[in-house]
Amino acid sequence: MLPHPQDGTAWEARHDLHQVLRGLPHRQRQVLAWTFSGYTPAEIADQLGMTPNAVSASLKKARRAAIKHLTDAGYFATGEEA
Repeated sequence: MLPHPQDGTAWEARHDLHQVLRGLPHRQRQVLAWTFSGYTPAEIADQLGMTPNAVSASLKKARRAAIKHLTDAGYFATGEEA
C-alpha cells in the first residue's frame, strides 16, 4: 500500500519515463541521461566524441519523442478535448 496518493502519481510518472527511455535509440537515450545528470551539450559532446550540434540534435529528437509519449499517456493536454 502506498502511504500518500501523490506517491502513486510519482511512480506512474517514473514508469512512463522509463518506457520513454527504453523506446529511444541508444544515442538519444545516452545524451538525455547525461542531460538529466546536469551536463551541458558541450560537455556531453566532449565526453562522447561528438559535436555539440550533434548532441543538441539528438536531444531535440529525444525530447520530441518523450513529449509525444507523455502526451499520448495523458500527461499533457492536446487541446483536442475542448
